[in-house]
Amino acid sequence: YYDLPQHGTSINIALEYSIIMMNCGGAFSNTHEKDKTTSCKFIDNIKSDSLQLIWDKKNTKFFLK
Repeated sequence: YYDLPQHGTSINIALEYSIIMMNCGGAFSNTHEKDKTTSCKFIDNIKSDSLQLIWDKKNTKFFLK
């Protein structure tokens, strides 16, 4: 999910990954082992549930704060 700014140029992003957590935990019987491994790696490497993207006007792209 993300919120577009009303003022300014920063975007706040909230990550919702409960389905990925369920996939990693084996909640779905038809999930391939490779997909479970990928899901678990994603969860292990996630740093935060939310991110902030800052607009770089000069380079015309967003960057992580």
